[in-house]
Amino acid sequence: NILRHKAGGGDKDLFEDCSVIEFGCGIGNLGLLIAGVARRVVITDANLLCLKIAENSVRVNSPVDAYGRSNVEVLPYLFGDPLLDGVPRRFDVVVAADVIYSMEIVEHFWNGVQARLKPGGLVLIGNQTRIAEAADELYSIGTRLGYELTDLCTGCGEFASVVVGSFTPLSLLIGRRPLS
Repeated sequence: NILRHKAGGGDKDLFEDCSVIEFGCGIGNLGLLIAGVARRVVITDANLLCLKIAENSVRVNSPVDAYGRSNVEVLPYLFGDPLLDGVPRRFDVVVAADVIYSMEIVEHFWNGVQARLKPGGLVLIGNQTRIAEAADELYSIGTRLGYELTDLCTGCGEFASVVVGSFTPLSLLIGRRPLS
């Protein structure tokens, strides 16, 4: 409900009838959850073992249409690496959960968002802050690109740390890509 409100979706599900790409899908659980309401979901990762597990999970757990076709596709993708860029299109929503592990990846991450998100599209970033400077840079670059980012976990404090099972701060940033 909070996500719907912050995204301006009202009663509409945040991902309803959207094309969604997930960066850093791991074994694909989040993408499969989103696939229950989204029109199309592409889950991506740079780790080929994770992609193999995600492919098996999609085969077993993905929703299918009347013809037995899944709305989930699994592709290799690493921000800014043309060798691992099998993603040919833009999406309504970019989702990334826990993909920022160093300062070096932050700019590449935003380049990936810019390359894959349609103008006016929504970005949703779940970030477990390991390096404070990387979290600051994530927010700074996003706002410099024109995204109005809101941290939905502001004020969550210790509760968020307990939920993720660690003592590092958690942020859940949401924002829209500017139309121009």
